[in-house]
This record gives sequence, C-alpha cells and structure tokens, in this order.
Amino acid sequence: MKHVICGMLMGKSHERQCLVHDFPIILFIEFIFWLTVVYAQALEVPRKMGVQQGIMQGITVGFTNCTFLCSYALAFWYGSTRVRAGKYDGESSILKPFPHSAAKACMPV
Repeated sequence: MKHVICGMLMGKSHERQCLVHDFPIILFIEFIFWLTVVYAQALEVPRKMGVQQGIMQGITVGFTNCTFLCSYALAFWYGSTRVRAGKYDGESSILKPFPHSAAKACMPV
C-alpha cells in the first residue's frame, strides 16, 4: 500500500526507489502481522480449555452454595415446626442444629 502511495506522489520513476527504501519497514510490518496471527491461533486451544474449566468451576461452586443454603433452610424450617409443636423454645431451635455457631457465643448463659 505504501509503495503505491510513494509512486503516486513521486511519479513512476521514483517508485522503484521508494520500494527499495521501504522494503525493511514493509517486511517488519508483515512479520508482526504474521506473529499476531500465529499467536492468536496458538491461544485458541488454551482459551477453550479455560472457558470449559470456568464453566465447571462455576457449576461446582453454585452447587456447593445451593447445598449449603438449602441445609440452613431445612434446619430453620425443622426448628420452626418443632417450636410450633411445643418441643423446643426459640433459643433451642437456633442452637441445636448449629451447636458451634456464632449464635451460641452471643447467647447469655
């Protein structure tokens, strides 16, 4: 592209001189372009692997959090049914499912 511009500006007689003068620059630009293409192709497989690993890690963390929160929900639901049945009072329904929790440390003795 640059040799065409040089030819238009300087006339046909100077086109050959412009090509010889700019050859290292053109070669360098083509080399950088080739490196970019090769680098992008080399990164395609690791990118796909990273996407797959990210999806699997997201599913795993989501399942773990879901299990954790569902166990808390089940414990509080069961505690509320025991309170309604008269088997536990409010303090016992919180402290029995979680004997080592921070709620026990906050309760007066």
